[in-house]
Amino acid sequence: EIADIKRREACLQDPELYLRTYFASIFYNPFASHHKAMIQAVYDRCFSGGDKAVAAPRGDGKSQVSIGMVAYALLATPIRFPIFIAQTTKKSSKLFKQLKNKFNNPRKFPEFFADFPEITACVNALDGAPQRAPKQHVNGVKTDILWTQDKIRLPYIEGCPFSGKMVVYFGLDAAIRGEGDDEDRPDLAVIDDPETREVAFSPTNQHQVIEDMIDGDVAGLAGPNKRISR
Repeated sequence: EIADIKRREACLQDPELYLRTYFASIFYNPFASHHKAMIQAVYDRCFSGGDKAVAAPRGDGKSQVSIGMVAYALLATPIRFPIFIAQTTKKSSKLFKQLKNKFNNPRKFPEFFADFPEITACVNALDGAPQRAPKQHVNGVKTDILWTQDKIRLPYIEGCPFSGKMVVYFGLDAAIRGEGDDEDRPDLAVIDDPETREVAFSPTNQHQVIEDMIDGDVAGLAGPNKRISR
């Protein structure tokens, strides 16, 4: 059972409320104007497509807003396959773990755990062992949940609007390969802090390499003759 359906519906309609309610231990301060711009940018890309870049101060919570909005996009928007990208594979892997933790930490995020049982109960039932996923059933039907180190696929639950949605991650320091699952192709790229201090002051024009990767490899992840929203 959903613990508070009214709270859930209100949060799914309002990304700022969603972040402040379900991840209150992270977003306990009022959002600054650049936080609001980031939230709105991701929200608009989910519904309208296109590209948007937002500048913000270093060390001011950009990464947490980014992964929080990926979690929101999965549950509250038409997006079915977002990709999270950071400047390095190491950083993107670390943030991806934080994203996964949001779905499986009832002590830190009790409201989220209680309001989205279609996901949290299934993840919790794996008990930290992703190899159990192929045998998981709900009412006799396989959930096809996937919960590995580098990919999430939400469980298939009858009547659940976010069944089967997926997330993967990449780093801009590695080759970004085409990613897909049967007929699904990525439809949103959230790119967190692509220009590090080292890149910004690089004498070897490294920032241009990253721009080219974002405009080439990342944009082409949606498939032939398509462009992913970024």
